[in-house]
This record gives sequence, C-alpha cells and structure tokens, in this order.
Amino acid sequence: MLQSPSPHHVGYVAQVVFLHPLQVSRVPVESCEQYRSCGECLGSKDPHCGWCVLHNICSRKDKCERADEPQRFASDLHQCVQLSIQPQNISVTMSEVQLVLQARNVPDLTSGVNCSFEDLTESEGRIENGNIYCLSPTAKDVIPITRGQGHKRTVKLYLKSKETGKKFASVDFVFYNCSVHQS
Repeated sequence: MLQSPSPHHVGYVAQVVFLHPLQVSRVPVESCEQYRSCGECLGSKDPHCGWCVLHNICSRKDKCERADEPQRFASDLHQCVQLSIQPQNISVTMSEVQLVLQARNVPDLTSGVNCSFEDLTESEGRIENGNIYCLSPTAKDVIPITRGQGHKRTVKLYLKSKETGKKFASVDFVFYNCSVHQS
C-alpha cells in the first residue's frame, strides 16, 4: 500500500502515482510555473496554484516566501494587484513629472519600490498616504523612448519590489508628441 504525506507536511508535493508492472512513476499534479500572470494563474482554476505577489510568479503556497502575510499570496482572481495612474499620459516635451499610482491588493511595501519604464529607465518610488509617487523620465531619457515612434508611444510602467528585485505590477503609460502633426 502506498501512502502519501499529508498536504500539511513540509515538502509535500501533490502528485499522482502510476503503478506499472515494471515501474512506479510519480507525476506532479500541478504545473503552476507555466502561467505568466496573476490572471492566467488564478484563471486556470488549478487548486494547487496561487500568485506569489512580490515574486511575480505562479506557485504553490508553500513555495511562496512569507505567503501567510497579508496580500503576499493571491488565491482568487479578485486578489490580483490592480494599478492605476494619474496622469495617464504626458507630452514628450515634459520631464520629471510627478506621477501618482494607486495600487490595490498589494502587500506591505515598506522595503520600497522602484518605478521602471519598461527596461529603459528606472527611478526610486516614494510611498506616502497609500499612494506611490514616481517621476517620469528626464528629458534625456525620454528621447530614446519616443524617437521614431510617431505621435505616441505606449510603454509599461512597472513597480519593482526592492525586497525581491522583481517587477510585480504594471500599467500602460503614454508619451505623446504633438510636433509630428505640425507642418
């Protein structure tokens, strides 16, 4: 008779055991790592998988560091991080504009965050009164982001955890260039 450890046992891995006359095979039940976003992970309805927020990965709860702390591990779609930003766009002629981000379903961020415009430029975010403040790129950094992009360029603005070094949330941000319409 084969016995598996309890799901509460440290190191437990949910698996199916196949018995064949010549061999015994153990195959893991979940394959959480195939999912790349919180929506994909939790939308899969795999009961073994959840979203490890600050590590930005789909995993089993026992594989997520500090998973028992509030909002570190999402197990339901409505618990995915949601990010909004004001303003949502600026002119390419503007630089170092203060952007205000509101994040829902985020764990404690006292370790700090960085704001990253794709992988083009990164700056320190400031957390105050439940908001996250980021500066848009300097004039020098805006040029390579928008050069040759026509009247607008949409980029991902990521929040990056200083604790884990991982990007854990993003929102679209638009740089617009009215000068391309002038003759």
